[in-house]
Amino acid sequence: MTDIITPAAGTAPEGSAPRANTVYDARIEGGEGSVLRQAGEWIAAAAEMALGGPGTSVREADVVVRRRSDEGEVLRLTPGTLEDAEAACDDVERSLASMTAAEFEAAYLEG
Repeated sequence: MTDIITPAAGTAPEGSAPRANTVYDARIEGGEGSVLRQAGEWIAAAAEMALGGPGTSVREADVVVRRRSDEGEVLRLTPGTLEDAEAACDDVERSLASMTAAEFEAAYLEG
């Protein structure tokens, strides 16, 4: 009896273009800036939490897309707050899962 082998989720059939999520990875990283600015964000977040807030509206975060092969950064989005970064990262991850690598590059990296 012959075993039927199906491609793993997120992989393209043999001979077709690779899915973007097999080439790239999106993640949320702390916003770039001085150590002093980042410390200030953490203090403000702690104060917000002490007052009953979520502590996320003052912290800045970026969405970073990296090549899986070498971790090289290919795209950095700076949506602002952590909540905004989470929403943007979800959008990018959906694009990575639904597009080929070439489609993702055309939509996000070119121009």
